[in-house]
Formats: sequence, C-alpha cells, structure tokens
Amino acid sequence: MLTARHVILCSLIICFGIASVNAQPDLSRRISINVINGRLEYVLQEISKSANVELSYSSKKIDLAQNVSIQKTNAPLAEILNELVRQANIDYMIVEDHIVIKRGKRKKRVLPDGPFHYTLSGYIRDSESDEVLIGATVYVAGLEKGTISNEFGYYSLTLPSGSHAIRFSYIGYRTISWQTNLLADHVIDMKLGLEPSKLEEVKIVKIDDEIDLSQIRTGNINLEPRSIERMPAFLGEQDLIKSLDAIPGISLQGDGSTLFFVRGGNKDQNLILIDDAPIYNPAHFLGIFSTFIPEAIKDINIYKGDIPAEYGGRLSSLIDVRSKDGDLNKTIVTGGLGLATAKIAVEGPITKSKSSFFVSGRTSYIKWYVQQFNPNIQRFYFTDLNAKFNFRLGPKDRLFLSGYAGKDYFSQGTETSNGSGISWQNLAGTIRWNHLFSDKLFSNTTLYSSKYDYYFIINVTDNNYWNSHIANLSLKTDYTWFANPDLTMRFGGKLTRHNFKPGNFEFGSDPGNPNIPVVPKKVAREWTLYISNNHVLTPRLSLRYGLRLGIWQNIGEATEYMYDKWHNPIDTLTYAAGAVYNTYTRLEPRFGLTYQVGRNASIKASYCRTAQYLQLVTNSISPFTTLEVYLPAAPNIKPQLADQYAVGYFQKIRRAHLDLSIEGFIKKQQNQIDYTDHAYMLMNPHIEKELRFGTGEAYGFEVLLKKYQGRLNGWIGYAWARSWRHIEDINNNERYRAAWDRPHDFSLYLSYNITDRWMISMNWLYMTGFAFSSPTSFYRYNGYTVPIYEKKNNDRLPDYHRLDINTEIQLNKKPRRFSHKLRFTIFNLYNRTNPIAVNFNKTLNPNGDPVVPGDLYLPPELFPSQRYIYGIVPAINYVFTIK
Repeated sequence: MLTARHVILCSLIICFGIASVNAQPDLSRRISINVINGRLEYVLQEISKSANVELSYSSKKIDLAQNVSIQKTNAPLAEILNELVRQANIDYMIVEDHIVIKRGKRKKRVLPDGPFHYTLSGYIRDSESDEVLIGATVYVAGLEKGTISNEFGYYSLTLPSGSHAIRFSYIGYRTISWQTNLLADHVIDMKLGLEPSKLEEVKIVKIDDEIDLSQIRTGNINLEPRSIERMPAFLGEQDLIKSLDAIPGISLQGDGSTLFFVRGGNKDQNLILIDDAPIYNPAHFLGIFSTFIPEAIKDINIYKGDIPAEYGGRLSSLIDVRSKDGDLNKTIVTGGLGLATAKIAVEGPITKSKSSFFVSGRTSYIKWYVQQFNPNIQRFYFTDLNAKFNFRLGPKDRLFLSGYAGKDYFSQGTETSNGSGISWQNLAGTIRWNHLFSDKLFSNTTLYSSKYDYYFIINVTDNNYWNSHIANLSLKTDYTWFANPDLTMRFGGKLTRHNFKPGNFEFGSDPGNPNIPVVPKKVAREWTLYISNNHVLTPRLSLRYGLRLGIWQNIGEATEYMYDKWHNPIDTLTYAAGAVYNTYTRLEPRFGLTYQVGRNASIKASYCRTAQYLQLVTNSISPFTTLEVYLPAAPNIKPQLADQYAVGYFQKIRRAHLDLSIEGFIKKQQNQIDYTDHAYMLMNPHIEKELRFGTGEAYGFEVLLKKYQGRLNGWIGYAWARSWRHIEDINNNERYRAAWDRPHDFSLYLSYNITDRWMISMNWLYMTGFAFSSPTSFYRYNGYTVPIYEKKNNDRLPDYHRLDINTEIQLNKKPRRFSHKLRFTIFNLYNRTNPIAVNFNKTLNPNGDPVVPGDLYLPPELFPSQRYIYGIVPAINYVFTIK
C-alpha cells in the first residue's frame, strides 16, 4: 500500500529524471562560428560559449595547440563537432549534461569531406599609404599556380585544402612569404612595404618572375610612373605621352606634338582613358606638353595589340591610366617648380584607414617667355586639375569619385585690335562602385562622362568664336569571376550616349552673319556586351579568348544628306528627336595564346578585331593641335575595322637580369578615311562629300631588351614597320604610304644610380622622317608659280634623332619628413634641328629681295626651306615632398 511518503518520493525521482534528460546538450541547436587557422583550444571555447554547453577535455590526451579552420553560419552543433572530428584527431561523446572531447582513434588528421578546394582572396596594399597595388603577384610555388591583383588591387585564388606557402610580391616592394593550412575559405588583405634598394629601379612589365611567362600577352606593356619621372623631358616636365616614343611600336609625330601612332594606325585610333573616362585631346601648349603628370598617376597599362574584350572603340591602342587613390594613413604634400610650370599635390585620409583624397594642380607661366619672340601675345597659359576621393563602405564595398579638368588658352593682338586666339579644354569625371558578391565574384559599376571643346576665337572682345564639341555619358558594369586558378572569366556591358557638334560659329552680342552655313549636330547611342576567359589548359599552355558585341545607333533629331557616286548631294533627310534611323552591329572576337618553353622562355600569339565608330576629321599634317572635328559612324560613314595578327617570343635571362621580347604583327584595316584634294573642311554641312574611303595595311616587328635590376638599368628598343593605304580617288587609285609610315624606329634609355642620392639618365631616339607630298615640278600661270604633285606622300622629312640627358640629386642626406631634390635636364644635347615642315620659297638675297636671274625671262628660282621648333634646351626643376 502506497503511503504519502512513497508518492512524494516517486514524484521526485520522476522529476529529477526528466530534469536530467532535459539537461542533455541539444546537438540540433544552431550556432555560427568563423575561425581561420585557429588553435583547437580556442575553437572549443567559442563553441562552448555560443552553444551554452559544457565541453570536457584533457590537455594531456588532446593536442590543443593544433590549428583548425571552421566557417559555419547558423549550422547545427552536431555538424560543427563532426567537422572538428574530421580536421583534428579527436572524437566526442555525451555524458549526462556535458560533451566529453577525447582522443580519436585515427593515427592522422584528415582533411574535411568536400569541398576539397578553398578560396584565398583579398586586397594587396602599400603598407604605408594603404593604396591598392595593381598587378601584384600571389604565387603558390608548390603548385606552380598564381594570379595577379586586378585594377582595384583585388585577388582571388582557389587552392586545394592543405598546407601551402603563399608568396605576395610586387616590383619595388619586399616579398612576403606566408604559410597557411588552408582548410576553409580565407580572406586576407596583405600589405607590402617598399624595398629601399629597388626604389630607383626602372621597371616596365610589373609581373613577378615566377609567373610572368604565362601572363605576358602580345603588345602589352605595364609602365611604372617612377620610370617616367626619371626620363629626360622638355624643360624638365616629365610627361606620359611624350615618354611613349621610347617604346618600340609607338612613334610621335615629332617635336612639339602629342600626336602618336601605334603599329601603323592613325592618330585618332588610340583610346586614352583616365579612371575609365576617355580623354580626347591630351595636348597642352600647342602639343609641347601633355595632360598627364606622373605625380597623379598610380598605374599605366599600354596595349598595342591583344586588347582585352572589355575595351573597344579604337583600332590601334589603349592607354589605360589609373590615378592615385590618396594615402589612407597620413597627409603628404608634394610639389615642384620649373621654368615652365608650377605644380602641387596633396593627399591624405578623410577618415583614417577608411577614406582618403588626392588633389593635384598644375599651372604654367610660359607667357613671359614667348612674349620675348612675339610681344603681341596677350594670354598664354594651361592648367590641370586632378581630384579623387576613395571610400571604404564596408568589407565588400568601395566607392571612388574622380575627376580631371584641363584647359589651354592662347590669344594675341595689338592695343588697337580686338585680338584672336585658340582655346581647348578637357573635362572628365567618374563614379565607381566596387562590390564583392562572394570571394570569387568581383563587380565594378562605373558612371563616367567626358567632354572636349575646341575654340577658334575670331574676336576676343565680342566673344565671337568657332567651336567643335564632343561629349559622352556612359554607364557600365564589369564582373570578374575567379572560378579557379586555371579559369578567370570577365563579362559585362555598357551603354553610352555620344554628342557631336562638328563645328559652328557662335556670336556674342552680334547675331552673326545669316549666310554662314550651319553644320548639323549629331547624336548616337552605343550598346556593348562582352565576355572573355583566361584559361590555363596545362602548366605550359594558357589561352585568352573573348567576344565583344557593339551596337551603334544614330538617333535624331538629325539631318542627313544623300550623295550620288560622284559625291554630289541629291537628297536631304530629317529625323525626329529620339528616332533611331541607322544601326551598325559589329562582333569583335579576341584570342590570345601563351606557350611556355622551359622556365625562361615563352611563345605568344594573338588575334584581335577592333571596331571604331567615331573619327577625327582633319586634313592638316601640322604637329600642333589644329581645328579638330569629330564625326560619328553614320549612313555615309561606315565604322572602321581592324584585324591584327601578332606572334612573339619572350626570353628571361635571369643571371644578367635581362628580358628579351620579339614580336611581329600584321594589321588589316577597312573603311579607312582620307580626303579629296583641296578638301573644304571648315563649316561645311556637306563635309562627308569631302571624305574618301578605302583600306589600310601595316606590318612589322619589334625588339625590346631591358635590364630591370642593379645600378644600371633601362632598355634598348627597335621597330621596323610599314603602313600603306589604298583609298578611292586618291593617288590615282594606287596604293601609297601613310604619312606616319616610318620604317625604322630605334630608342635607347639608360639610368644609372651613381650613389643613393645621385642619379643620371639618358634617352636617345632615332626614326625615319615623316612622309609628306612634295611637288615634282612647277609651272607659271598669271605670274604665279603653281606646284604639280604627281604622287601622295612621295617624299620624307629628314630622319629624326635626338639625345637628352637628365640628372637628379637628392638634397637630403637622410630620409626626413621634408625631402627635396634638384633635377637638371638638357633636351636635345647636340642641338639637332629636326624639321617639322618644308616650304618652297623664292630665292632671296641678304636684303630680302628676290634674286634677279641673269635671264630676265626665266621665273624666279625656288628652294626648299625647313622649319623646326627648338634646338638645345637646358632646364632646372625643384621637387619637394612633405610627409
């Protein structure tokens, strides 16, 4: 018989039993844990806290110092413990209300059950400024695999799980070797410090020795801004565009010009970008200087061929310039004074380690100098302004705001005249947003706009001028998918609106002359889609293949003229605003191959098709900036096309620290433009009837030998190339050489560090003279001597050559917060007079009167005279830095 005591005792036993059962650990409870390469003891403590469970273990029986990696989000406790069992030599069991961790029965640790590959990703930065490093190398020697950081410093490398030695390196920086046991995805932002012994070395291709043979592509050079700073330059003004003439395959028109030609292409077939925004005219001071100064530049990537699929719009080359982000840790002021300009740059943190700014400006004071030769000059100046702001919005997002403004102004006149002149200006702005969708998927979305205006000022006082204008507004998005170390995919798209004003007169208070013709404005819309792969097939063979789709649409409001086969206008068509009245669709395949021959050599080949939908229309061969008109592809102007085939050989001579590159190319061009004789280009509504179309062909080879380490470094380059054209109604319908056909091009650049504070450099250039049309005979008509031209570009200017030297002396004996240096330059050391033009004049005596021939019935004699810009030009510049 149960008594009250028995009932109470049974109830207590049952309740205690239930309580004991409820106190057992709940293995289905979900927790999150994120530990990379951490001690087992620490991981067990984190699990105990997060799951609120008791973990019992003995340090004598378990190796608590071993490293494990677990990245789990909202995962059951059982799944996390099972992952520990797989990674460490442990096991576990539940004993009443706690979990006992004990030694496992296996003799070895095992790797996690799939996936067996994990991703190592992050940003590579400068340890002092926190600026990202473009093209830095991440290399795994044991696997002979690696990658390079993209244009925003991001890298992603998927590797098998296990122990790896990872090497992070960048030219001029200390290499860091990092050992890891990769058992989960790992995000690591690596910071590299400058290596003092390499601060003054000149580098061209910024790829690490271990993997450069597989990364090198035809026609691509990555130029260091520091190498430009050391090169001799006119008036000591170091200049990106002018430095290009030391690279085989790129030639400038001559002294006083920023016009350049790449592998037989025309001057308007080169795309120049600053932070993705195009610069239409990079000239200052009539072409003697250019818009880019090395102090504002972080990276320069030059493509003469094998242009990546994400870029297009020009036939011959891409100059991709990235400006500095700004120091995230400290404020730095740099500046300089020279004979022609003064410049200053300020950079520093807005919020330390999270946001920064960079602002630089340059202005000229050259007017006093040119007034010595022409006292009627009223105004003569140019200015530059660069600005960039960089914000880290979080671990996965970054925002960049950047802009550039440049202006030139020149006017002359007397006290009694109203004055005339020319002016031009570039404006460019970019907003970029970087986002990481995952450690393998990187995106960059960009909104940018560019504008270029050219003014021919008729009357300064009344503000009467002729103006041509081109502008664009673009939105693009680019994605990079790092699938694995052997496959990187890029894809994206872009939408652009182009505006063209081919040149009209504008009048201030004066309404103007109603009889002056008006050239219709043009509007176009461009759609772009692309996809490309970088695919490593074997340790020796890698492929790059891609496709770019371009759709060009002419939209109204617009007026178009139709012409007959004799180029006479026969009809006028008008289109309403917003109407699409013409469309061109072009596919541009890209293909590249690199085959590694042993450890020190590789063979490379590529095919690249490019399309160009806008063209610079000018029939002037002047080296100076001239009246410039841009026209879009339209019903009467088909898009230009080019197919370039290239093959090359690369050899690394490691003991001598030499790189040898040899490349050959063939380029076929369609829908090339030239002009009918005596073409009327200014204020002509029917300017299209002055154009003639045909084909172009260029071919040649280039050799570059560079030394990249030691006190003495530099390079020797040689290019042999020909460029031909075959245009309807030009040169009697026969093939003729292009004006920029210059078969021989030789360059020698050397830099020598005499001491740690004293450097000297030299640059010698030689190239065949520019082609031009020379009269073959003359005849007299009504008292005038009239030239007769039989062939186009049948003659050449004398060969161009020049020697420049530069020396730089650091005034500080030891590194300090304030450092300064002097730079002495002698441009054109042996006073070579390189002509830019040839004129045919009547022979004059010392008094300036025509020479009277013995036979009065004979016409006056003619003789050619040459014009050149400058001889020997010495200069001194002062540069300072405050940190």
